[in-house]
Amino acid sequence: MRRAATPIDHILSKLTNVQRKGRGHTATCPLHPSKPAVLRITREFGQVLLECRARCPDHGIEKRLAALPLDVRKSSAFPSRLFDSRGSAAV
Repeated sequence: MRRAATPIDHILSKLTNVQRKGRGHTATCPLHPSKPAVLRITREFGQVLLECRARCPDHGIEKRLAALPLDVRKSSAFPSRLFDSRGSAAV
C-alpha cells in the first residue's frame, strides 16, 4: 500500500536536485537553477519552511513553485513564508 503524499512531498516534487539533509532537504532554488542546491526545505509545526541561502525573495519562490507542474512520481537564515498542511502558502 502506498502512503498518501504529504505537503512536503508535493513541494519536493516540483524541485530539482533534492537531497535529504539532516532533518530536512536541500534542492536547487527555482529562481536560479544554474547554481548549486541552496534551497533548504524543512517541516516545522505541521508547515513547510523554505529558506534560500542566496536570499531569494519568498514571494518569488512561491510564484515559481506555483507555476511548476506537480510531479507526484518524484514524491517519495532567510526564511520564506510557511506552507500550511494543504501545501498552500500560509498568510
